[in-house]
Amino acid sequence: MDSIYEEVVGFYRGWHKLEMSGIYSDGHEIVDQDWSPLSRCDSFSSRREVLGALNGLRRNLDEHHDADQMVRDNLRASETYLRATLGERFAIRDYVASLYLYDPAPIPERTLRATAAEVRELCSRFGLRYSPEDRAAYFARFRVESAQEVAELARAGQDYWLERLYRHIEPPQELKIEVQIVRKDEPWSFFLSTEAGIATFSINAHPRHIFTRGQCQYITSHEVAGHAVQNSCWARAVIRDELPAALHIHATHHPTAALKEGIAQALPYFLCERSELDPEMMLAKKLRELRDMTLANAQLMLEGGGSVTAAWDYCASRLSFVEPFEIERDIANRALKPAERAYQHCYAPSFLAFLRVAERLGQGEVGDFLRSHYHRIPSVSEFWRRA
Repeated sequence: MDSIYEEVVGFYRGWHKLEMSGIYSDGHEIVDQDWSPLSRCDSFSSRREVLGALNGLRRNLDEHHDADQMVRDNLRASETYLRATLGERFAIRDYVASLYLYDPAPIPERTLRATAAEVRELCSRFGLRYSPEDRAAYFARFRVESAQEVAELARAGQDYWLERLYRHIEPPQELKIEVQIVRKDEPWSFFLSTEAGIATFSINAHPRHIFTRGQCQYITSHEVAGHAVQNSCWARAVIRDELPAALHIHATHHPTAALKEGIAQALPYFLCERSELDPEMMLAKKLRELRDMTLANAQLMLEGGGSVTAAWDYCASRLSFVEPFEIERDIANRALKPAERAYQHCYAPSFLAFLRVAERLGQGEVGDFLRSHYHRIPSVSEFWRRA
């Protein structure tokens, strides 16, 4: 069994190397986190060759009834994702269920209405109406023009969120965080990368991205207190808990990715009472939540045979402070790109699942829950069953 698990490590590294080689115009990063001390890295010349190796790994695992279920889930997700990149079209429910182990049902309209009501109330505190007519006034008041100022606000937010988080979990002493400004034609305005024990929080200053003060205040709760700290804690956990070698490497499309996004997005609700959260920050955050929910439903409309015009109208009527070109881009990405089709859909359902957990936990239970998701790698299927 150990030799098969070691093959998994070499497989994912080889696949990642192929995607990053530049031979594919749609090449995407495969490996998200690699904590394995093994040196093995396989070599592939095509995605078809990768698929053949993956099928072989799954057949070998099937011969071992005691194989780790999380490893099985990861390889199944990888097969579905790889077949999608090769051009195979999956129904959205099958695609998301295979990758992230949840049913992508529409977000209830009552949830969107409640979130929109919170947005309107927060807007009123700043003398704004939540309408397209006040979009320019919103950005005039809150937009941050300088990438350097974005970085300064993010660093201040980082200290605040880490102090709150470390009240509940053991701080990873080995974690080092750097902030950098980049310009990449990618859909992410912020993103995190880890190399040689250093977590780099990147601010994407490409002209397509717009930053606001409130956004800069909460984003480090997601990227740093959420992803960077959790990744560092998991790196320690795979050694401490003696997990199989195949779980020392995580791909961007593995089932745990949805849980990582959900807890990172919901983290402020675990760490603070609602009354403690700054209104400016909460306005930006609620706008993000409403955007993710609306786009998730628009995506399901398209997947169900609805027109692009219907999806556009659905979003435009609910996202008053989102620029039209951003709605166009997000709808197209979710509909056409295999990497973003499932990953971006998971934002809203996973966030809402963690939000429900945060709302029902007592004050003394928050620490236990956070430790169960930071100090060890949780079971994805078990979380969805309980959520």
